[in-house]
Amino acid sequence: MRSMEPIQIQELLKTLGNLADLESGQRDLGGVLNRIPQLVKETLNVSHAYCAVALETSSLVASSGTKDTFVRSDSWEGPGVLAREAIEHKQTQLWQESDIGDGPSPSDRLDADNIKSWVCVPLSLTHPRQGVLVAACENGPIDEASIQLLEQLGAYLEVILRNLIDYQRNEALALTDELTRLYNFRFLKAALRREMERASRYGQMFSIIMIDVDHLKAYNDQHGHLKGSELLRQLAGILSRSSRAIDLVAKYGGDEFLVILPQTRLEGAVSMANRIREAVAQTAFPHCEAGHMTVSIGVAAYPQHGETVQSLVSAADEALFAAKRANRNCVIPAEKPGNDGLIMDAA
Repeated sequence: MRSMEPIQIQELLKTLGNLADLESGQRDLGGVLNRIPQLVKETLNVSHAYCAVALETSSLVASSGTKDTFVRSDSWEGPGVLAREAIEHKQTQLWQESDIGDGPSPSDRLDADNIKSWVCVPLSLTHPRQGVLVAACENGPIDEASIQLLEQLGAYLEVILRNLIDYQRNEALALTDELTRLYNFRFLKAALRREMERASRYGQMFSIIMIDVDHLKAYNDQHGHLKGSELLRQLAGILSRSSRAIDLVAKYGGDEFLVILPQTRLEGAVSMANRIREAVAQTAFPHCEAGHMTVSIGVAAYPQHGETVQSLVSAADEALFAAKRANRNCVIPAEKPGNDGLIMDAA
């Protein structure tokens, strides 16, 4: 193993810190993790290393061995027996070839048959997040100084990852609606501009669907606003499940939603809108049987109903108003371009 002077350790920690410098824009969790294993290998002169972080709904695993790889996965298959023990007991775990028969083998994690020793350092992240930093050597045991250095790297990495994960979480919160977890109005405005610029540049079309809950005020008056909020959350789930992977579903106002449908003509958008309307009508909401709560929907398409964000949204809004006038629970496509004077302020 490689011994290091204090000044070298300080330089190493500085390098590690620079990997996730929020001020300079280094905010990609995957990109940071991708650099860690190679840094561990070079620092400790070991043959294999990996770093894994499990988040609430996904995980990131970066490994570095004879061939450097970076793997993203939606579910964490497990960091290996030894690493799991490190996480569960919140203590560094050491395994050496001489320990065969005395404890768990960690070989179920890395595809390496010639490993002589392993060290697994847990990364204490905010629950339910968890992580582990692992070094493995083919040449013999990992000495105490290297273990201490790996633990020092792990402690420093914990701070970096916590800050980075918290930053990304706060950034996501700034762009999502707290109630429905859909994108909020702020993000929606930017997304509409980007989609219009893209469609204009490549001569393509796209459509938008504006959705409003029918008689929500009467529902809130009868059952309370908490139940009304629960209804909106349930509706958001229906919209998300009814949309395609390329579509963007966002909260537009108090009880209004907007869906952006890239590369979709008006006819296709109307068909999707009707599927949404039917799905809502077939759903039993709190204190309501299926068919009691409905939505009205307006549809507009670029460029025929508007060549600016304001005019396109205005056209969809006018169509929605027409659906409300037509006794609700229906889909109305826009008939003419919208008003370019619409002011898109936060609702």
